[in-house]
Amino acid sequence: MKHTITVLAAAVLLTGCISTSVTKLSTRSYTPLTPEDVTIYLYEEDIPGDYEKVALITARGDYAMTDEAKMFKKVRQKAAKLGANGVLVETVREPSTEAKVANFLFSTTANRKGEMLAIYVLSVRDEGASH
Repeated sequence: MKHTITVLAAAVLLTGCISTSVTKLSTRSYTPLTPEDVTIYLYEEDIPGDYEKVALITARGDYAMTDEAKMFKKVRQKAAKLGANGVLVETVREPSTEAKVANFLFSTTANRKGEMLAIYVLSVRDEGASH
């Protein structure tokens, strides 16, 4: 029994390291997808078609217990539930050196923060096609 509680507590700590908040930008409903269906785009010009803005997703987590890969994974999960098939990364900010030192010395917070736009890509752009 004690082992089960320890495993559950560890699972909560590992999955609970990143919190997200969502601000919907559209009244339209989209069919939920799987996280594997969500593509992360670093630049708007990388998006292969026209898109609709679905939601703004803000993610944060303790820098010592998270990394960008974990943050992107959590954001992809949240975007998929909203039916977005893409996420455009707006910003990812690391805590300052001062915040990291204060975190170490005084156990204050030092969060990695990301702001991302959940999008629904509508169509593929006709690149290089001749008419």
